[in-house]
Amino acid sequence: MAYIRKRKLPSGKIRWQVVWDTDLASTDVEADERSRMSTMFDTLAEARTKLASVELEKPKPSAPFADLTKHFLDYFEKLVEKRQREASTLRQFRQHINLHILVDKQIAQAKCQDIDAVFVQLFLDRLGKRVSPKMAVKVRGTL
Repeated sequence: MAYIRKRKLPSGKIRWQVVWDTDLASTDVEADERSRMSTMFDTLAEARTKLASVELEKPKPSAPFADLTKHFLDYFEKLVEKRQREASTLRQFRQHINLHILVDKQIAQAKCQDIDAVFVQLFLDRLGKRVSPKMAVKVRGTL
C-alpha cells in the first residue's frame, strides 16, 4: 500500500509525504527493520512521481505469476545482500521456482488474482506426478 499525505510543518511550510510498505517495493532508502518507508517532497508533482515509481515496482493482481516470482526473488536477494537472509536459501528458492514451479505452464501463465487454494492443490497434484514426495513438500513450502 502506498499513499500521499499533505503535511504542515511547524514552520508553516506545506510538504507532501509519500508512504509505502517496504515489502512491496525496492527502495533506495534504508529500511532499518521498519515495514513502512516515507519520503517528503516540496511539491505534489514530485510526490506523485515517487508514488508512481513505487506502485510500478510491485506486481499487479492481473500480472502473471512469473512476475510475482521475479519480484519475490529480487526482494529476497536484497535481504541476502543486507545479510538478513542466507544465500543458500535464495539458491534453493531459485531452483524450486525455475525447475519445478514455472515449468508448469498453467501456474506460470496464471494471473496472480486467479491463484487460490484449489488452483494450488491442482498444481501440487501435477507436481506429485513428476517429483518425489519429499521434493513436492519442499516445493510446496517455497510456493
